[in-house]
Amino acid sequence: MGGIRFTPDPEHLAATPERFASDLLRLIDALGPHQEFFAEVKADGGTASIIIQFMHGFLADELSSTTPARLAELDLSLGIECYAGLPKSPTAPTL
Repeated sequence: MGGIRFTPDPEHLAATPERFASDLLRLIDALGPHQEFFAEVKADGGTASIIIQFMHGFLADELSSTTPARLAELDLSLGIECYAGLPKSPTAPTL
């Protein structure tokens, strides 16, 4: 299954980290009407998840306890990836 990419401005998030949690909740709200579709995908053996990629040095935030509950209502997994500080190519200088 293909993916849907939701990419808030990383500079904005780094400047105001509290926006990460609210932007994630906004994404979950936008996905709410598609709950039946996610159930069909999973019933057919597929997966549905939100993958968060921390880049550009933004590495931390706190989510309220309601955020995982809302993901569970949609039966969505949560993946977290961190690439901050990694070289962009094999020839890039290491940090």
